[in-house]
Amino acid sequence: TDVLKGSLKSTKDQFSSDLHGQLGAVRARSVQQRWVAVLVFGLTLMIAGALVHLTIRRHIIAPIRRADADLTAARDKAECASLVKSEFLANMSHEIRTPMNGILGMTELALEAAENSEQRECLRTVKESADALMSILNDILDFSKIEAGKLELNPIEFDLTDCVGDCLRLLAVRAAEKRIELAVDIRPDVPEILIGDPGRLRQESNGAFHTLHFMIADTGIGVPADKQAHIFAPFEQADGSITRRYGGTGLGLAISVKLVKLMQGNIWIESPWTSEWRTEGGPGSAFHFTTQLEAGTRRVPVLEPAALEGLAVLVVDDNRTNRFILTETLSNWGMKPCGADSGKVALAALAAAHKDGKPFGLVVLDGEMPEIDGFTTAEVIRQHAEYAATRIVMLTSSGNRGDAARCAKLDIQGYLHKPAKSSELFVAICTIMGTKSGTSRSTPLVTRHSVCEARKNLKILVAEDNKVNQRLALRLLEKLGHSVVLANNGREAVDMLAQGVFDVVLMDLQMPELGGLEATAVIREQEERTGVRVPIYALTAHAMKGDRERCIEAGMDGYLSKPIQPHELHKLLDAV
Repeated sequence: TDVLKGSLKSTKDQFSSDLHGQLGAVRARSVQQRWVAVLVFGLTLMIAGALVHLTIRRHIIAPIRRADADLTAARDKAECASLVKSEFLANMSHEIRTPMNGILGMTELALEAAENSEQRECLRTVKESADALMSILNDILDFSKIEAGKLELNPIEFDLTDCVGDCLRLLAVRAAEKRIELAVDIRPDVPEILIGDPGRLRQESNGAFHTLHFMIADTGIGVPADKQAHIFAPFEQADGSITRRYGGTGLGLAISVKLVKLMQGNIWIESPWTSEWRTEGGPGSAFHFTTQLEAGTRRVPVLEPAALEGLAVLVVDDNRTNRFILTETLSNWGMKPCGADSGKVALAALAAAHKDGKPFGLVVLDGEMPEIDGFTTAEVIRQHAEYAATRIVMLTSSGNRGDAARCAKLDIQGYLHKPAKSSELFVAICTIMGTKSGTSRSTPLVTRHSVCEARKNLKILVAEDNKVNQRLALRLLEKLGHSVVLANNGREAVDMLAQGVFDVVLMDLQMPELGGLEATAVIREQEERTGVRVPIYALTAHAMKGDRERCIEAGMDGYLSKPIQPHELHKLLDAV
């Protein structure tokens, strides 16, 4: 038993030892296998990651980088193209405006000096064609600048009444040729001095604002309802057929829409429209727009008329709208107006007022009326001695040669073109009624030119290299009574200022030897030593965004683009 137990124990121990040995070997192999598995798994992950990374780089990252590079290249190309476009527009604007300035200006002067109707007709045709070309050019340039977000706006203080009057005056001649009557009505509660761009009525970003409502209405054919939504789109017109009756580029309203949006306003059309002002004509169209403008601080000079309060005035005009506007305007000035729709009715009213012992002190006559026109009515009035003290102002839509002589012969004291600006009409009436009774025949005829004659005469230096524009500037400025000295380039302008005293300098920008900006910088540097500063205004064909800022930064006081508009030049010099 003991031997058997010993043998079993020995066998057990041997088995256990063998078993532990085998288990140890198995464990060792298992650990090795696990490490091998981990290593294989890790290598697999690394290989898979590398493959995924390569795949991502190839199919995701690389296209993104290529797309980004393409976008950058496209952006650079677009910016380069935009720069080239802007430079092209600026160069074309300058190159076209420079000769157009000479064409328009010289044609205007030649029209005034024309000796017969045939010459005037030819010159008028030239001017109309040049005006049409400039209108198209300005529309295209304005639309391009708006589309590029580069429209230039210049907020300044301006007189709203004068601004609207100047705008209508540009249209008056063409309207008169078409026998169209123009009239403007500005409500008495509208502020006179505002802050904005007088060319575009642009609002400011702070301050006290006035919301203004503008309406431009006619009595024409109207706009069909199905076309009203389209006419505000670029290059769209109500009549787009190849045989359409009316011209234009189709850009005017599109530009107006964008300008009104810049002013945070609205624009719309009403067609047909009705009003108490009119009783005849077609359905007509009324275009409305609103804008916000800040009130200015500059005060309007107040004239003290000699005898205006309670003055009895007879307004004679066959156009109902004109009578309405004139009588209301005169009433706001403290006068007592009465309307007549014809010369015959006016003569009867004069007789009745004289019989009642309440004669009219002033008659405002329309020059063009059916049956008895204004001059004929004035002639009949002057045939009656009892009306000798009655003053007469003639308003005409189209001035003719010899009108001044007819006015002098008929003892007419005032002669203004329609639509007359309220400021001019007011000054004219104040001047006429300020003279003593019985001396009217010795009183000079009051016109819009004589109204402006109070401006001082200036000694002006004009720096301009273009010979045609030199002659034009010389004629325009000397016609206003100013003395002019010409400089062919900026270098000559600098030398002349160093040798003499000038009231103002009109400086072209693009000149040989020394350009306008560089010449201005030299002049301002010299003035720091002398302590005397002369106003310098840019008079240039450059009319793109940034041109005005460049002029102001160079030390200039203002900016006027070519072609020169005489009324804008007058206004600029009035402010000197």
